[in-house]
Amino acid sequence: MEKTSAATAAQLKATGDASKESSKGIKELADEIFRKTGVDHEQIQKGENVLLVYKNIRNEVGLHHDVYTQAVKGRRRTCP
Repeated sequence: MEKTSAATAAQLKATGDASKESSKGIKELADEIFRKTGVDHEQIQKGENVLLVYKNIRNEVGLHHDVYTQAVKGRRRTCP
């Protein structure tokens, strides 16, 4: 998990924190999905790291503007 967390921090830094999400928030989201699905939280976080590459997928202030979070949760429903 340490390696995945380090990759998350590096990706956030590389994109200038475009997602508007923190390392802690990303880990917490992975843990939340793990508790609901049983899918390994490290695998979920690795998927989140892939989304961090796309600077337009980000959370913003306002109702339904949590695009990054919605994308992560949507990915869970579409992957086998």
